[in-house]
Amino acid sequence: MYLPKSQYIIKKASELNFEGEITDKLGKSYENAEVVVTSFGSIFSKKGIDFDKGDFTKAVELILNTVGAAQDDNEDFDTPDNPSLSSLSAIKSIKLKPTSRELDEGVKVRYVYKNRSTGKIKELLKPVALRLLQVRKPYELILSFNWLIKGPAEDQMINGFFLEGIKSKNQKTLDSLEKVMSGASAIIKDPLEFVTDTLPVTEKTAIRQETSFDIPAPSR
Repeated sequence: MYLPKSQYIIKKASELNFEGEITDKLGKSYENAEVVVTSFGSIFSKKGIDFDKGDFTKAVELILNTVGAAQDDNEDFDTPDNPSLSSLSAIKSIKLKPTSRELDEGVKVRYVYKNRSTGKIKELLKPVALRLLQVRKPYELILSFNWLIKGPAEDQMINGFFLEGIKSKNQKTLDSLEKVMSGASAIIKDPLEFVTDTLPVTEKTAIRQETSFDIPAPSR
């Protein structure tokens, strides 16, 4: 597996918003060590990774053990006794910068979760959202939406024509999201988050923004 730097973050395990202990398969704790979290939701030790080449072929994948994790977080994600899904109960909001492909396309698909019983809202990585869909309860809501990340940031007048900037478009998305999932705007406050401001849009670079929200299927 090869990953560019835009598709992973390196942080101390203790700084990640995870409830539970990160260990290797032998039970060695990485609580005070730096770990690598990928855009696919996997966690790796730094050992064996060639960061210059983005080579993860010898990377050591780690495990998030939730035994003894806080009870209130387990209630957020009401999962069955399934080892492959048990770690989902401990995952909190986490954001990664857009991938190189998303930057080229100018759009990042984002996923948000709400427990309508507790009112708690979290932003999830795609693999976590899709796995959680398999076990969600009627009071749990998961939405995906397009977030523009490249183009003119501010509204402009070009040759006498009004050009709506990304800031306005993303703000409309946030307003619509708030109507569907009340409280979601609290975790995405900046309509220019991840945005790369560019020159005025041309016919070749224009990105159409449609405000819509999907409940993703596990197969997507």
